[in-house]
Parts: sequence; structure tokens; C-alpha cells
Amino acid sequence: MQNNGSEKQKTQRSPDDTRNGSHSDPAREEKRHQDGGDHGGHKAHAAMFRQRFWISLILSIPVLLYSEALQGWIGFTMPPLPWQ
Repeated sequence: MQNNGSEKQKTQRSPDDTRNGSHSDPAREEKRHQDGGDHGGHKAHAAMFRQRFWISLILSIPVLLYSEALQGWIGFTMPPLPWQ
């Protein structure tokens, strides 16, 4: 069957083609990722999330203590807030 131009011809990509987010050399990209690459590294991320966890935990304690459901389950009451 002849190709009369109505069918699109497939183009082959070279191994170095980086379109659509593909990496040219997977081994080199893995090494760069392990070394921290373009960002602060996994240790910096762990420290950032650890700090956010503690801040969130500290801020959630008063919210839980003033929730009516928790007070009902445990059987205690918190003092009223000044603006209540």
C-alpha cells in the first residue's frame, strides 16, 4: 500500500530527546537526584516537614480541647474563652 501523504508518518525520537519531561540519561538523572540535584535535598525536606508537624500539633491541641465532642467523651469542660 502506498502512502499518499494522507497518513501521518511517525517520527522517531533520538535518545537525547527531552520533550515531555523525559530524561536523556536515566543513570545521570538518578545520580543527580540522589545528590540533591536542583533542590535542598531530602534532609532539608524532612527538617521542613518535621517543623511543620510540631507547629500543627501545638496549634491543634487547643482546638481539640475546646471541641464539645472531646469534652463530652472524656467528661470535662474547659473554661470559657473571654470573647464567649
